[in-house]
Amino acid sequence: MPAGSSSKQMHGKPIVYAQGRIHLYAGHSAQDVSAGVRVLAAAGIRRLVH
Repeated sequence: MPAGSSSKQMHGKPIVYAQGRIHLYAGHSAQDVSAGVRVLAAAGIRRLVH
């Protein structure tokens, strides 16, 4: 899981809460910016709420 994340349950469903973001405009690469989403997808997460 990305840094600053934790897993919990809400209404009996597993959830992951991830905090902290990096941005392209701050000079990070697209690969670095999307790394957290790729890690979550690899863990089976299929729905993100922003």
